[in-house]
Amino acid sequence: MTSFTKHFIKRYITCIATGMFVLTLSLLILGCSSSNQPVNSSEKLRTPFIPPTDSSVITGSATGTGPQDLIGSASVVLDNSQNGYHARVALFKITESRKQLTSIITIRKNEQFTANNLAAGTYEIQYQNLYTGKFFKLNPALTITDHATLPIPLNQKQASDFSITPLFHSSF
Repeated sequence: MTSFTKHFIKRYITCIATGMFVLTLSLLILGCSSSNQPVNSSEKLRTPFIPPTDSSVITGSATGTGPQDLIGSASVVLDNSQNGYHARVALFKITESRKQLTSIITIRKNEQFTANNLAAGTYEIQYQNLYTGKFFKLNPALTITDHATLPIPLNQKQASDFSITPLFHSSF
């Protein structure tokens, strides 16, 4: 190998190393990193939903989430008897100005729960399938009159008067 060839190779390697150093330095200064790159929503990691064990689910109102300030005489029977999954149900009272969470109720699979002492009015019912973690909403909103007892099925096959709509996320 001639001295000219050796000199040329050294210069070539020096130029490549200098170029890589400048590129790295400019990326650091500009703050470009792989975490700043756009990510498709399907590529985003979500926290996995872990279903509760059957023995840990108890039918009833969550502590502190029973019907609040709704002294009334109406009842709603939330029917989960046709489902093979536990459900967490939220009752929202709808008024002209807002939607207020009135109670959160857990219902074991194949069971029912009666929410008593509800005031007359309009309610929205949302629930979560505790095996998949997915949220749903019953449509249309439920109108309750005094002294009414309404059965509300949480199963699409039974819910002839309601449609069940999947929700991206829930308010409870």
